[in-house]
Amino acid sequence: VPALAQTLTGRVLDAQTGQPVPFAPVFVNGPARGTVTDSAGQFRLVLSPGPQPVVARAVGYQPQTQSLDAAKTPNATFRLIPDATVLTEITATARRDKAWERQLARFQREFLGDDAPARQCRLLN
Repeated sequence: VPALAQTLTGRVLDAQTGQPVPFAPVFVNGPARGTVTDSAGQFRLVLSPGPQPVVARAVGYQPQTQSLDAAKTPNATFRLIPDATVLTEITATARRDKAWERQLARFQREFLGDDAPARQCRLLN
């Protein structure tokens, strides 16, 4: 008789402050099985039987891996260490594409028309 999957619950915390790390990915290293912590840093993950390498990571923290067997340890805590890596600043700018503008004008002309009521219409999305 094959063993059934087990549920692992736990928390992801900041190792320095003890505060929860919200929305941190927690996953089994290997097959695509994972979850994300809630706003309180809590998670629930279904594991196959036996020890599994479970990874917790978040932007600004070093990832942490623990070998966990949900049957033996149904609750786990990950304490993530802040990562000293400083990301460089980027600036994003937007500009209108002239070809897109022409296509929009054509769409409006063909879909709405070109009379006075049509000119009063505005596409919002």
